[in-house]
Amino acid sequence: MAEPAESAKLSWSSQLLQRLGRTTTSGLYLPEIDGLRTVAILFVVLYHLRTFIEGQNAYPHALTAWEEGFTQILRRGFFGVELFFAVSGFIIALPFASHFLKGGPAVNVGRFYLRRLTRLEPPYLINLVVNAFIRLVVDHAPLLFVVERFFASAFYLHNQIYAQHSVINLAAWSLEIEFQFYFLAPFFLGVFALKPAWLRRGLTVAAMALIIALRPDWWRIDKSLVGKIEYFGVGLLIADIYLTNWQAALPRRRQLDGVAITGWIGLGFLLALPETRWVMLGRPVALFAAVLGSIGGTWFSAVLRYPWIATFGGMCYTVYLYHSLVLAVTVRLAKRLTLSSSYLLTYTLQFIVGFAAIFVVSVILYLLFEKPFMERDWPRRWRERWRQWRTAPQPEPACAD
Repeated sequence: MAEPAESAKLSWSSQLLQRLGRTTTSGLYLPEIDGLRTVAILFVVLYHLRTFIEGQNAYPHALTAWEEGFTQILRRGFFGVELFFAVSGFIIALPFASHFLKGGPAVNVGRFYLRRLTRLEPPYLINLVVNAFIRLVVDHAPLLFVVERFFASAFYLHNQIYAQHSVINLAAWSLEIEFQFYFLAPFFLGVFALKPAWLRRGLTVAAMALIIALRPDWWRIDKSLVGKIEYFGVGLLIADIYLTNWQAALPRRRQLDGVAITGWIGLGFLLALPETRWVMLGRPVALFAAVLGSIGGTWFSAVLRYPWIATFGGMCYTVYLYHSLVLAVTVRLAKRLTLSSSYLLTYTLQFIVGFAAIFVVSVILYLLFEKPFMERDWPRRWRERWRQWRTAPQPEPACAD
């Protein structure tokens, strides 16, 4: 029999997990996918924490050769964004692929676009307003400068107009690429209409390889869908295998754990190499093996679907939008507490402080600014509440004696 304190603790934990749980409208939920989102956001946080430590001189000592090597590893954390792209490719491809391959309902393209708009745009715009206010009040940026960049970011055009990351929210560069994928997805996901599996998969792989081989090395191209399309393609291929070979059920086979290990090791090796054409061709291959093996294996799948890991991944949009703001504050505040002659110790302490703050802030902002928009019909519900409030009878004023 569990002790009362333990029972209360479990009850509190279960209630919080339930409160934070992702609201899905499709009825399909794979916790392993949210687990992968946690992996992706952790690498992004590790990557940006190094940037803030260097930018705020939170470690004022010269780096040793070993410490320099450690920071080089941290610089590879950008691959978390590429993992996000693969997950997006998988999720967006599923309903289209299900229609063509399994006879599922056809995707209403208008509703598809509306759902992307009502689900993702409100939290994004709220974040841009918060960041724009900080740029004006804290950074004292010129009003016209902030307004121009705000609208460029709001319409997902900052990368292409200014050839630089958004100055409103640095992380918005990848959201612009995500938007391009969402907009074009209904057009090129018709590849799933091709019935021979070898043909549609072969065309997908060939298109990915051809784009990598031919695209110019320009910043605007790199920060567009053309520059990252191969990672979305990884998601498409895994969605194909999930629906056909696995029959829409994760196999959880031990052999796939070996595939995952091979993929993650290969990805780490390729990330350490200069970005030649051959390396860029190899990275989506390694990522494909890592993701496929992770969701289809036994041990990796068990880790990814662990409730707290999957739940944190379900909040990744909020975490991604606000983690830089939180780190900018925590690194500054914790600078004196984390000073050490060891970069590894300084970085570890800063990560503990920063991640704790990110978790708390993200939980609050997720419940306030993201989860309410997960309901498909939230605009109708909000209109009804507003109408009821407007038409509710007002209380009669109290009469004086």
